Amino acid sequence: MVSAKTRKNRTNSTSIDSECVKKLNLLYICGYCSKIIGDGKEFQQEHAQSHENEITQCRTCILPIKLNEKKSHLKKIHRCNYRLIKFSLDKSLIELRIAAGKSFSNFWGLSLSSSDRALQHFRSVSTRWWNNFKNGRSIGCFRVIKSKIFWSCSICIDTKPATCFDETLSMRAYTLSHLERFHLDELMVNIPGFLEFEWFHLQEEADFDIRSLMELAAQRSQIRCRSYRTFYTINLGLLESGDSFLRKIHKKDGWENKEVRYCLICCCLIPLESIRNHFGSSSHKHLEAVAESTSFLRVYKKSEDPSCLVEGANNEGNEVETCSVEEEIEQFEFPRELFLYEIVFKNQRQDEFKWRCCLCPRAHAQTFATQIIMRMYALRHIDEHHKFLFTEEFLAFEWFSVQHEMRASFDIRMFTPQQYTEKGEGTFNIGDPNDFVLPQQYYFLPKGLSNTNVICGFCYRSFNRRDFLLHIPIHGFGILDREPCELRPVVLNQAVRELMGQHNYSDDGLEDEPINVLSVDGKRLKSKMQLANQRTNQWNSQFSEFTTPMRSETEGEMNTPRRKSAMDAKKLLTETFKILQENARNRVETWNESSCSSSSDEDNSEDERFEKELSLIDRKTLRTDRIETIQPKENQKIEVSRMKPTELRLWVQREAEKRGLTWNTSDSTSSDSEDEIIENKRVSNKWSTMKPGKIKEIIRNAAKKRRIEFTNGTSSSSSDSGDNDI
Repeated sequence: MVSAKTRKNRTNSTSIDSECVKKLNLLYICGYCSKIIGDGKEFQQEHAQSHENEITQCRTCILPIKLNEKKSHLKKIHRCNYRLIKFSLDKSLIELRIAAGKSFSNFWGLSLSSSDRALQHFRSVSTRWWNNFKNGRSIGCFRVIKSKIFWSCSICIDTKPATCFDETLSMRAYTLSHLERFHLDELMVNIPGFLEFEWFHLQEEADFDIRSLMELAAQRSQIRCRSYRTFYTINLGLLESGDSFLRKIHKKDGWENKEVRYCLICCCLIPLESIRNHFGSSSHKHLEAVAESTSFLRVYKKSEDPSCLVEGANNEGNEVETCSVEEEIEQFEFPRELFLYEIVFKNQRQDEFKWRCCLCPRAHAQTFATQIIMRMYALRHIDEHHKFLFTEEFLAFEWFSVQHEMRASFDIRMFTPQQYTEKGEGTFNIGDPNDFVLPQQYYFLPKGLSNTNVICGFCYRSFNRRDFLLHIPIHGFGILDREPCELRPVVLNQAVRELMGQHNYSDDGLEDEPINVLSVDGKRLKSKMQLANQRTNQWNSQFSEFTTPMRSETEGEMNTPRRKSAMDAKKLLTETFKILQENARNRVETWNESSCSSSSDEDNSEDERFEKELSLIDRKTLRTDRIETIQPKENQKIEVSRMKPTELRLWVQREAEKRGLTWNTSDSTSSDSEDEIIENKRVSNKWSTMKPGKIKEIIRNAAKKRRIEFTNGTSSSSSDSGDNDI
């Protein structure tokens, strides 16, 4: 009795009614003649029976087939189990189609009962369609179950669960983005105009740039450990034409007065109150979404990386190998590298946060008591030294996220102790070290460190009390009298509460993370970093035998290929940053019409100068490595016939120095005539343009004059038939 009852409820839950079809903007269309059919079951049954003398239907793959094509259909698609295939024509010929302009979209659904066999194996049926027909019909098929739309990719090999949607616009956008991202090559070969046709009609129907939104979703879905409120979700009302698109996809009843956000991962609307539970589900668990809205990311060690630990648990014994492969693929990226920090173990009760600016060539890593203090110090440092690389919108968002987490009403970004202290406004004393302290530091320090540490109000760096007195002279501290300098203990009083202003704080203003993070100079730095990385990768691939050490010769992590490439990238980054910093200092802030053309020429000249500097660096490194490779190993024969002119010169000079002779190809003896001197000077000036045969003759003559004899161990036969061994 229980099983029959559950089976009955399941049948009712999968039924498709006319109200659901109208709500989803679907139409009943005949799958054979493409005519629009009414909502009534009787009309659909009559129309299906009208084609009884023309076609039949395969009950396994739900395809209309002509009567004389049964055998060919069985041989082509159902070779193994052709005896179990049945043919009959019923209401399943009617499909749920989506209108796209004057024609129909490739997305369509099945109008079947829950007891039909095709719904039980829907994914295998759609995969069979794609493997045999390679058309848009096999990709855009979906299921409708009780006002919910389910779609699964028929091209993907791995069996992922079907994705659920509340309306067709988000379903089509998610599907097209998935196909364009993972199966673009297959679609361009088999269905060339599929994506452009569907994107055009989807954007026209939505009246919104939904394709750019899906491109942003594809970028952010590849990044882990970011905020589920401001990074993985977005407020559509803030975008252009976002309100009209929000009204079209807002289908659920009872959500009119709720604040909702659009999930970029699964393309659906989520109430703000249940957003945390949504990202805790199994489909979003791999993102490891956090509540903090910041760009600062933690760097894990091999033993602490959760991804490596999970893979190591699944594949026992391969933990170190998996992590090392991932590290070799990972490259030095900007601006991601600037916002990386590490947690360092200090004791059982406390950890420290370490951050280092990768844009400053001589900067050391700094340690902080809390993550908030570390972010404040890093943002203050970026504001003072690297502000021109980022947009003002991005920096303002990062500062406001800190203010939001601390629930502070005062402007943390613009605050300095010169504005006000605990004594009041305008009471800053340059001779009192207590006025250099952040007045609100009670809220920023843990309780265990409030008696031993203090925070500088100018740079937001935390110190112990002794080091703080050595630090504040940088900000102008000076002893005016001979009285001893003592720091007062950190306390919480009414003045500190008023300065913090948590009772006046409001959440208004913390919106989505900005899309544009880098400014024009920052984008230029990033593009030049990518160009430099490409050049170093090409150079490493061509001369890997000279640059990459053998496994037996490597000692420690500093000599590994991945570590070496990261060090080279940091070196190039600092050199590029110096060039951009000089350009920023020399930039003229007053612009007019006459200077616009010249500024573009200057930018082009700067780019050309940077390209030349990079090429010179590459040539120098190549030259030094080539010279190192010329050094012969012990008991190794040298083939002079295969040497280049520069290699011959260095080899002869080295052999002469070994024998205690001073070698100089431009010198000539007193017995030479004037014609020979002129000829030797002309030849010495054109070493690089000479052929190897002429260079060998000059070497032989010079060796005879200096009475130099070469041993048999260093001799080799030349390629020319007439030349003797040297």
